[in-house]
Amino acid sequence: MTEKIINSVNLYQKNPFPYLVLNVKGIAAFPHNPGFRNWHWHEDLQFIFISKGPIIFSTLENKNIILNSSEGLFLNKNQIHLIEPTTQSNYHSFIFPEEFLDFYLNSPANITVNKLINNQNFNFVHLLPSNPWQRRILELLKQLITLEDKKSDLYPYQVLVNLHNIWLLMQENIDLPTDTPSNNLTKERIYIFLNYIHHHFAEKITITTIASSAHVSKSECLRCFHSALNVTPYEYLLNYQLQKSIMLLQNSDFNITDIANKVGFNQPSHFIAIFKKRIGKTPKQFRDLQ
Repeated sequence: MTEKIINSVNLYQKNPFPYLVLNVKGIAAFPHNPGFRNWHWHEDLQFIFISKGPIIFSTLENKNIILNSSEGLFLNKNQIHLIEPTTQSNYHSFIFPEEFLDFYLNSPANITVNKLINNQNFNFVHLLPSNPWQRRILELLKQLITLEDKKSDLYPYQVLVNLHNIWLLMQENIDLPTDTPSNNLTKERIYIFLNYIHHHFAEKITITTIASSAHVSKSECLRCFHSALNVTPYEYLLNYQLQKSIMLLQNSDFNITDIANKVGFNQPSHFIAIFKKRIGKTPKQFRDLQ
């Protein structure tokens, strides 16, 4: 695919220092991110440190990987993935653009960085404390968490130094995979389907319109969703609409009826019922707790 598709946009992408740290406690993320608890991808790189587990991590190719306390994860850019926390888990997610690792424009370091992150078969690394070099990365990730508690004037520089030390360890110890993925076509179609949903979620969407976006049949659309994401197109759409509504409840003054309309529900009563069933509270109750 030639078009760059962004599902979960870095909330700070327009900031001078576009470094996003998510603190996920139980099933709540601070700050709330569009892709949280939903299949998504982003153009940024991502590290995760699990202070208290477990959490469950999945990609299109690898499902239900258990990440336990004191473990971590590196996730390459443009990887469709899902992270499912538990009510007792706590983890930090560090999201940043690849330019953070380049030192400066046209730096020789660019070649080294690009060789790793642009390898289409290099998707993620499960970081384990039992592995010496991975344990060192986990220690550096804990240092990044510490930096969030008390930010000084040196905060950006401290973050960059830690990220560069982490990346050097990655470069020194990772052997690039060479096997060709077998499900590129399904993956490409999933990108198209999700991109269509993300741009049209507030409109009337059917499985026919979703399938048509990739010029395939309804049965092929269903097969792709089941094979790659283990959900139906409707379930994915509904989850995405609910995540959008949560962001509006947290970050806007729109009333419940307006929010229902903005995320694709024609009947506010139906939106309220679905929200309560899936989230456990009515939209008003959820907003009052924020």
